[in-house]
Amino acid sequence: MKLKNKYDKKYKILQLDGGGLKGVIFLVLLVALEEALKKPCYKIFNLVIGTSTGGITATAIANGYSAKYVLNMYIKNAKRIFNRRLFGYLNPASWFTGATYKRKFVDNLVKDMFKLPMNKLKCGLIVTGVNMRDALSTHYFKSYKKKYKNVVSCYPVMATYSAPTYFGYFNDKKDYLLSMNKKGGVWADGGVGVENCTLLQAYIESQRLGNKKNYWILSCGTGYTGLCEIKQGLFSQIKSFIPIAREQAVQMQVSHCRELKINFTRADIIIKKVHNEMDKPKYINNYLQYGRILSKSILANIFK
Repeated sequence: MKLKNKYDKKYKILQLDGGGLKGVIFLVLLVALEEALKKPCYKIFNLVIGTSTGGITATAIANGYSAKYVLNMYIKNAKRIFNRRLFGYLNPASWFTGATYKRKFVDNLVKDMFKLPMNKLKCGLIVTGVNMRDALSTHYFKSYKKKYKNVVSCYPVMATYSAPTYFGYFNDKKDYLLSMNKKGGVWADGGVGVENCTLLQAYIESQRLGNKKNYWILSCGTGYTGLCEIKQGLFSQIKSFIPIAREQAVQMQVSHCRELKINFTRADIIIKKVHNEMDKPKYINNYLQYGRILSKSILANIFK
């Protein structure tokens, strides 16, 4: 199989949204893409950019792992990654850390997987994070930026999945991520702001790296409901605001890029509201099915 001329460009960028276990959806697509082109993603794309679960997958690709390996890793370890503390939010440990889940297992997992320094990766990589000591803007950890060349690639990942109330902050006391603060950085998930979807940044990088016309971006989402309804009651309203803000931020970037007429393909799918959860291993089979449906649609569009 061959990509259509519109997508078979010299410089290809893979952009991956955050969304917890819903990242299984785009992983199924990436597996199908690798099988169709008979090569791994790091040989298909020049640059991969991701936030949160998208940052984990992007870094795995840049370290030389196949999409199939990453997908199997998620399926195998989902219950251990999202291993809720006893009594959840009622556990005093959750009050003090601000996190429902323990970081230890997932931290050890990414340290074991991602041992390459940023300047030794198989393709270009950008991972996002927000330093809560200077949270005015999103930080972009770029493998080709001189500042980060010797940073081991596991550390940007530890910053990008540090979602408040899920895994809590990554308190980088040894300053592996070079915040230049005496106390180090306190890092939160890159999706805390408006960069859960980094499509605009992917476009900026395509222009900055000298490929102003000869580029293509594959932008992958983690499913959306398309429906947002506010229920009465304080806690119900607070719970609804987060997915509303997330979906609006994503759709804003997609809309702007369409207006700019950039060369990108958006791969995303409407999912049932009940499945719009980032930390529920019981829905993995549903995410696999969404991924199969999405793959069939996208591959039919981009291949000759």
